[in-house]
Amino acid sequence: MKQSKNFNGKGCLDIENKVSDSRKEYINEIANYTVDIGTENKVSDSRNRKKVVHIGILLEDNKKDKDWMRKTLSSDSSLDYMIEPRSVDDVFKYIRHLKRQGKRIGKMVLMGHGNKINPHIGRMQPADVDIYAMARQRKRYKTNYEDTKKNIKVLRAQLKSAEDTKTKEKLQKMLGEEREFLVFSRDKYDESVKELNLFKELSGAMDSNAVIGLLNCSAAGSAKGKEMMRNLGKIFLRERGGRVVGCTGNIWTIHAYPVMAWLTDTDDITVKPWGEWVNYNVRPSKVSHCNGYNHDIDCQCGWGIQRQKK
Repeated sequence: MKQSKNFNGKGCLDIENKVSDSRKEYINEIANYTVDIGTENKVSDSRNRKKVVHIGILLEDNKKDKDWMRKTLSSDSSLDYMIEPRSVDDVFKYIRHLKRQGKRIGKMVLMGHGNKINPHIGRMQPADVDIYAMARQRKRYKTNYEDTKKNIKVLRAQLKSAEDTKTKEKLQKMLGEEREFLVFSRDKYDESVKELNLFKELSGAMDSNAVIGLLNCSAAGSAKGKEMMRNLGKIFLRERGGRVVGCTGNIWTIHAYPVMAWLTDTDDITVKPWGEWVNYNVRPSKVSHCNGYNHDIDCQCGWGIQRQKK
């Protein structure tokens, strides 16, 4: 009962169990690799020369289940890299690292536990990729910053006209608190701009018609899970297009449930869904970048300040 080797709703994810011993040795070597930005795994010259690469990312925190998940990803002979990042932020930085090396990602597999009620992919939560919530938060920080500047101006005027010592002390204290909040709001705004700028850069890291495969249970099993799929697509696939694929139900593998291989009389299926594969397709769109000359506080171009014409 051999299944179709693609994400078409009928079988597994481009997975081939029969790999050479040298391939297994290579996979085992990088399976234990924890992302260190700026450091590359030792791979063959042919892999280093590849312009389009396929990567597997293990996002699970549960030590007990990491082993069989690692075996599942390492059974996919179409993957060139397999990483175990320390954090979700390291995932984004590693992908940016590949882009800056001139590589594009053709297929990216994200693996970890998930569930229908609280969708997630291992340690990756919906909030980590909710770009609309991040944009709203950035707007709030900007509003707080501007409102606080106005409050400081009012307090300074009141302090200047105050006569008694008690009132002056009270206004001085309020002024100090507002100044602290001003710095806090500006710092948070800058952080949110950098975060959104990073996501903008990640879109260019994917190749045309790239595929993001989600190997977590119930990735598409709820409205919240489907929203997470859409956000992943908008972050990574907006520039050149592609699709995000997730399952509506649970996923089992022969590495986690060997009895299932016996019951189905097969050992060549690495991933089997209890549900349907759902595709979220993203059309490519032209991404425009600010040149810095028309930059303002609300711009996400990354210049930080207005550029001056020479």
